[in-house]
Amino acid sequence: MSDLNIVDRLDECREYGFDALIVDFNGIMQSVLEVDVPMFQVKAELIHWCYNVDKGVDDHRKEREATNQLTADYMLHQTREVFGTEV
Repeated sequence: MSDLNIVDRLDECREYGFDALIVDFNGIMQSVLEVDVPMFQVKAELIHWCYNVDKGVDDHRKEREATNQLTADYMLHQTREVFGTEV
């Protein structure tokens, strides 16, 4: 099994405010402690959780990039109007 970087992903959850994913991770860990869960099921749940964290981070970054691009385009448009250099 490859390194899942759980700590890094938990840090990303905290950084981006993915509280639901932290709760999901806690649920996986509680299952391990309280129920005799087969190892393959734990692995599958952790891999699925990691995928959801990665997807959330990617979506957040794409949204931020789009917002930054819109802001940059708006500022460029405003600058052209101020200096009278409309194309």
